[in-house]
Amino acid sequence: MDYLLNTTHCLCDPCHEGNFCETFTSRQQQYATPYYNLIIYITALCISTLNNSICLELFIRSKAIRRTNCGIYLIIYSILSILASIFLVADGYVTYDKSIFEGDPYSRNTLHCVVGVVSYNTANFLCIWFSASVQLERGIVLFSKKTSTITRKRSIIVSIIMLAMSIGCAIPIVFYDCAWNDVPHLKVLRVFFNAFHIAVPVLIYIVATVLSLIAFARRIRTYPCENFVRSNAELDALQLRLKR
Repeated sequence: MDYLLNTTHCLCDPCHEGNFCETFTSRQQQYATPYYNLIIYITALCISTLNNSICLELFIRSKAIRRTNCGIYLIIYSILSILASIFLVADGYVTYDKSIFEGDPYSRNTLHCVVGVVSYNTANFLCIWFSASVQLERGIVLFSKKTSTITRKRSIIVSIIMLAMSIGCAIPIVFYDCAWNDVPHLKVLRVFFNAFHIAVPVLIYIVATVLSLIAFARRIRTYPCENFVRSNAELDALQLRLKR
């Protein structure tokens, strides 16, 4: 009842809508968005699992790949890609199926925070870091004029540091249960972490690209000299054959 305007309004239950609650809203229509999101998440999981499983089989079976720094980064990257898709599907299913943790909103919010926010974002950020590491490793190999890096010590140390860094960044968010609105400094910290996990890998990409371009420029500069030496060697060999 609106006493100011002297009018009445109907308060409808979740299954009805309209001015007089005359329209019935089915369960499928009510949860259409979470349902479609779940279908998209499952499709993405299937594609990610298929793609990364094939890559994992190649990286692990090939001794020439898994013995290099890039090989270690690619193996971890493929595993993290699958885990990120699994976290997304798990969070999407809990969001769709309201019967899970029914009557316990705290547990539902905690699960969404740990799985859908922290775990999923951590896996995604780690994928960005390892992708940048692969690019940097390739740039170093090209710049140093080495065909491959046999030792895996550097990649193992870098992987441990990145894992520890990502877990450390996620601990405050889990501790405050993703309460962005209740804890103002947590919101600022979240923005800082997101910017850090994106800006630094982008900077690494730029450095790796510069190293690759320098190596390419060196190759172009020495290419005419190599052709000249090769041509002289071929001419000398031809003259020796003709003299015989």
